[in-house]
Amino acid sequence: LNKRKQTILLISLFLVFFIDQFYAIPTKLNQEIPTQIYNYLKDKPQGTVLEIPFTVRDGFQYIGFVHAIQPMAGQLIHGKPIIGGYLARVSDSVFDYYENLKFINYLTKIIDKGNYNPLKEKPKEPVISNFPYQIDEIKKELTSLNVKYIILKQDEIYTNVVQELIVASDYRPIFKDGQYKVYEN
Repeated sequence: LNKRKQTILLISLFLVFFIDQFYAIPTKLNQEIPTQIYNYLKDKPQGTVLEIPFTVRDGFQYIGFVHAIQPMAGQLIHGKPIIGGYLARVSDSVFDYYENLKFINYLTKIIDKGNYNPLKEKPKEPVISNFPYQIDEIKKELTSLNVKYIILKQDEIYTNVVQELIVASDYRPIFKDGQYKVYEN
């Protein structure tokens, strides 16, 4: 082969190798994402969004529902701050902060289904308990966090308990999308 053909062949092989290394076949979503709610919130006034279930997670530990990473996808659509998140490394002080919040910590416990592989294992049943404080504690905490919107998944074992607490805390349902309902204060 002449020099030009060798160069073209080498570049072609490099491109095939490069594309092969970065191409990923898209996988089917294993959970419904409330995109209509996210789009609805995009045009609403600013305020923090608490989506239940949620997680605070890194590569070593988590609180909440370990697989709840969709609130971060929602933030890309609605553009508002959220409670929770997933990063490679999260400082212990962040976990301590969330664990010292009475209502948020309560939620992380009742939505936790354990750390499991959703393709191979079944989740544990969440342990539902009563909120051990007065409703005013929820109101104060959510106000201090500037939580204006709460998105609640409607088909979970904890849904009714959480719904009663947020309605008692002056949040009202404003929009529904599939198995999700958004409440506003």
